[in-house]
Amino acid sequence: MNTKYRFTFSATAIRQFENLGQDIKKRIQEKLTFWEDQENPLWFAKTTPQLHFASHRFRIGKYRVLCLAESHDLVIVYIGPRENVYKAKN
Repeated sequence: MNTKYRFTFSATAIRQFENLGQDIKKRIQEKLTFWEDQENPLWFAKTTPQLHFASHRFRIGKYRVLCLAESHDLVIVYIGPRENVYKAKN
């Protein structure tokens, strides 16, 4: 049996997502849907050992989606431009 992964948003990530433009919001939604349909979405992510609040990051153009992998739940903790992602404090 294949257990499906699913993305959930933290309250901070919801606010960040809502403040994005329509174009990037659509791209992020499409990518998250694609990754959720994969056997293991973490194959498309890189680990983030330097960040204590996120375990993986996904790249969508110049934006990054940071998440914390908890079993088959991928909690999105930060969404933002690449230049701001490593300055994020949580």
